[in-house]
Amino acid sequence: MGRSPNEPIDLGFLQDRSIALCGFMGVGKTSVGKKLAFRTGRTFIDLDAAIVDRLGRSIPEIFASGDEPLFRTTESSVLADLVMKEPPSVIALGGGAYVDPATRDLLRERAFVIHLDQSWEALYPALSRLRESRPLLQNLSADQIKQLYEQRRKSYLLADLSVEIPRAGVWVATRTVVSAVSEFLKR
Repeated sequence: MGRSPNEPIDLGFLQDRSIALCGFMGVGKTSVGKKLAFRTGRTFIDLDAAIVDRLGRSIPEIFASGDEPLFRTTESSVLADLVMKEPPSVIALGGGAYVDPATRDLLRERAFVIHLDQSWEALYPALSRLRESRPLLQNLSADQIKQLYEQRRKSYLLADLSVEIPRAGVWVATRTVVSAVSEFLKR
């Protein structure tokens, strides 16, 4: 029988590093991140929420006003602040954050990056439900969203650890990530 979903876990040599979760929109970075933070005794930070706090505008407002470059610049700045100044935490990255080479370099230096992976077939139904709340999805066809998924996934696969997570609930996904991290630490 597996560990209790509430049982704390030991991160070994990763104890002094933040954990950053990357992956495509809708994969569960925020949901899994909150549970993983609880399991590791860390603070959870949603990078998108931190950007909204800094800019004082919602992400849809930022994108609707044509300020995606401002969003991306702020994303890099906020993330640098988080991994340089905060105690180790669990950070859910936005879907496009890990695509930026400078962000990947910063995270390689200061964090342990876990790619939450799902096949396109498993993820697409969730994306359909998220379409209205995700500015990048609103004007794209299914084929264009799949192309974006495939393009970004190439960057995500550069993470320290890639974990195929099931769409079977947040606790199952979190246990899958915890098991993968435990196996990684044994190597």
